[in-house]
Amino acid sequence: MQTSTPADGFSFVVASGLPDSSFGEQGTGSGLIVSFDTYDNAGGEAPAIDVFYKGREVATRKFPIAVLRTGDAFVQVGVRLNRNGTVDVYYGDTAVYYKLPLPNFTPIDNPRFGWGARTGGLNDNHWMDEVQIAVNTQPPETVLTIGLVGRNVQVSWSGGGTLQSAPKVTGDYTDVPGASSPYVTPATGTQMFFRVRQ
Repeated sequence: MQTSTPADGFSFVVASGLPDSSFGEQGTGSGLIVSFDTYDNAGGEAPAIDVFYKGREVATRKFPIAVLRTGDAFVQVGVRLNRNGTVDVYYGDTAVYYKLPLPNFTPIDNPRFGWGARTGGLNDNHWMDEVQIAVNTQPPETVLTIGLVGRNVQVSWSGGGTLQSAPKVTGDYTDVPGASSPYVTPATGTQMFFRVRQ
């Protein structure tokens, strides 16, 4: 049974080292934590939706308790961790955070997912329904850049892969031996087309 003043909140955690133990609204571990803090501990920090990453607070956004406390109505919540090291958090029709940069981002290997909540002298209810988790394990998008540096052609790319070249845009493409980014070649001879094979 929830009290008239709710406490303390809940959290959603994505981390590779998520322990098999209970945790509260501040989450646990050094991965991504989205905290739904419903109780102000006299510091003015709540009610709020906070993002933590690698043990540090990245952002906080305060909300009236009436927004976070929905009674018997469910509110859709979405958390998307993007490959480029940003996070999106949606609460109902509100984009709480959009492309929020996570400092010193590194991909979370072998992620585990968890939800935690706690109460003290006051309590609150947190109900979940229709939970969906989708993990995209595709390699990051490759960005290929070609430019002139002096009298040379410089080909740079991100996202790994093997540089290939061909005399026509339609192929036949072959690996460029020993090429690493940036690859520099003289701007002489016939035209050449490049791509990166993943």
